[in-house]
Amino acid sequence: MVSSGLDGNGRRIAPPFQGDGELKCFATSNSLTGRAIVADNAGQRIAYSAIAFRKLRDDAPTSFISLDGVNYEACPDRLHFNVLSQTATSNSELVLVPCTQNLEGQVFSSVTLQYAVINELEQTFSGASSFTCMERRAFQTIPALRFSSIGTTTAHLIVRGVEVPVIGLVIERFRVPGSGAPSTSSNEPYLEGSRAATLDLPPDWP
Repeated sequence: MVSSGLDGNGRRIAPPFQGDGELKCFATSNSLTGRAIVADNAGQRIAYSAIAFRKLRDDAPTSFISLDGVNYEACPDRLHFNVLSQTATSNSELVLVPCTQNLEGQVFSSVTLQYAVINELEQTFSGASSFTCMERRAFQTIPALRFSSIGTTTAHLIVRGVEVPVIGLVIERFRVPGSGAPSTSSNEPYLEGSRAATLDLPPDWP
């Protein structure tokens, strides 16, 4: 549990954490898969899978990781989502982090985002924004994802980081037709292409 820092056997493995953040896990041998379950104070829960980067070379791990398609699998160039546009009953969230991160020097990457949004009529809309370190943005703050802008209730969203590639997901938030009950679910992307990125970790990370 991230909130307690304890594993399933009650052992302390990390400091307790509250709020928004990002969890990174590394395997020095074999391989890992991961899945997170997140609950908010209103009782809404979502689950989503980790995005993994497989080591491609059979050498000892170091604190500098090249996600370049040679040493490790590269980051995706674009993220594709099928989403609900923002309406009076739907306001999802886009959550993103940069693939390139300097955790040793605590230097946070700044990223310009490009959006392409294709509505149900195959009309294309575009937009841009920027963030540093981590992005969590409601659809109502992205004009290209508002129903009032694109005119349809669903759309195909393509996200690309300009300076460095990004990874992330969409948290779908909407009210169920008929009952009006709130609903929350994860929306994981289809990954397109590849681009190089780096992770600079503290030297004693293993």
